[in-house]
Amino acid sequence: MSFANRIQDISNRNLKPFLTFSTGAATAFVLNIGLLYLAVEWVGLHYLAAYVGVQCLTIVYGFLFIHRFVFTDSEARRSMLFRYIVALLAITVANTLTVRLFTEAIGIYYLVSAIVSTCLYLIVKFVVYRRFVFV
Repeated sequence: MSFANRIQDISNRNLKPFLTFSTGAATAFVLNIGLLYLAVEWVGLHYLAAYVGVQCLTIVYGFLFIHRFVFTDSEARRSMLFRYIVALLAITVANTLTVRLFTEAIGIYYLVSAIVSTCLYLIVKFVVYRRFVFV
């Protein structure tokens, strides 16, 4: 196999799925930030309660998008859904604690905290989903 073919193979196996995953994550991100803003500023919820609630709303979207467009060769949807929810809950707890740390300890505006934290966990989610959920 030539060097160029090896690079293309690595790109097809790693870069394309990551870019597709990132597209879905960007869509979920816009939805999350929009709903978070509405829940806090219009409804009056505490930012952490709103953040967790909004995260929960995107579970189904995220699972269906990832299963359909990123890790399409995986089967046994029910067991994957269970692993997805467990992984997502663990990541959401870490993400929420990061938002709280940024907002309350450092003093960053809650929306900026949510944006930064979401970006930090993007690669973590991709790796966890690829290695433990959609296998």
